[in-house]
Amino acid sequence: QIRVFGVLIVATLLGSLVFHALTVGMPKLFDERMTGLADTTFGIGSLIAMIYAVAAFTQILVGWLIDRYPVKPVFLAVTALQAPLLVAAASLSGPALLAGALAMMLLVFGQIPINDTLVARNTIDAWRARVYAVKFALSLGVSAGTVPMVAYIHDTGGGFATLFTVLAAFAAIITLAVLFLPAEPRRQVALAAGE
Repeated sequence: QIRVFGVLIVATLLGSLVFHALTVGMPKLFDERMTGLADTTFGIGSLIAMIYAVAAFTQILVGWLIDRYPVKPVFLAVTALQAPLLVAAASLSGPALLAGALAMMLLVFGQIPINDTLVARNTIDAWRARVYAVKFALSLGVSAGTVPMVAYIHDTGGGFATLFTVLAAFAAIITLAVLFLPAEPRRQVALAAGE
């Protein structure tokens, strides 16, 4: 259980940074690099809203997967793909950026139910609400510092290329942490799928 909660803390802190940095930074990124596809605030906002709306459905797919298969391989797939996509997005523009942004957000949204499932499956009923409260407090605490972090890195450290490299490093650290998750007993997966 200690290893699970250690992974959960790393995934919550760094995953929240990645999620909120992308959410906060995406409008500015599109403003800088989507010339021709979206030149107005309304156009940029519409593209981003479409990306978030589509990506949100990934949570349903990931939820279905972790109900039927062990969490660890699904978690690894979701996090391991984030880092290379973030590195690639550091240099994308135009239609390629639109496709890359959608792929990134699919994975980032897909991580959300995994974190919550780890809490649900690894805490006793009496402590579950407290653990969720700590998890959400950590996430909110980190998200408060995301806007200044994005602004600082963008304005003083090389723009979105540097920001996305930093976010890719966070995603890589999460992936390394997930490797330390213990294997889930087959019976537990079967029970979860039957609930």
